[in-house]
Amino acid sequence: MAKVYEEEVMFNEVFNLKDVYNVLYEWLEEKNYRDSKGDEKKVERLYLDRYKEDGNRELRILWKTYKQPDNKNFMYNINVFMRGLAIKDVELVKNGKKLVAQKGEITMIFQGNMFFGDELPGDEGEAFKKSKLFGQFKDALTKRTYKKTIEMHEDEVEADIHALIEEVKQHLRYPDVTPRATFAPKNQ
Repeated sequence: MAKVYEEEVMFNEVFNLKDVYNVLYEWLEEKNYRDSKGDEKKVERLYLDRYKEDGNRELRILWKTYKQPDNKNFMYNINVFMRGLAIKDVELVKNGKKLVAQKGEITMIFQGNMFFGDELPGDEGEAFKKSKLFGQFKDALTKRTYKKTIEMHEDEVEADIHALIEEVKQHLRYPDVTPRATFAPKNQ
């Protein structure tokens, strides 16, 4: 597995947690990222939502997704880890309507990886591992024959991560949940 790209995004404003979650899920689904067995419904590996005594929530979410490009010798992987601290529900007033949103610190870590040949998860990788010919020529294949192809696939994974981050950032700046002057904590 080649680690291609990693970026951390931090946000400490008002946001709609359910919408952010749905934006991530829909983007990954639209771009054909699935779990390692091809099921888009099972990308979530961890969902921890704790309510603290002071009324704050702590949130941890981990998604592991995979995408099979046209070249079956490669596989892309995007992992998304989301951590929320001191999250509280807040009420917003927008155009005379009350909206419920959240305020707190959200940190998202986006990690992109690429698998090639015997690194592929599942049966595909096992077939490469059993191939004596591939084992003997792996270094030559990766350093010469497939070098440009590998770089092209790495660039594609990095581009996907950048596009996903941009989508999330755009949504976090969504005007219905960020008006600073109109929010008030629920318990006041």
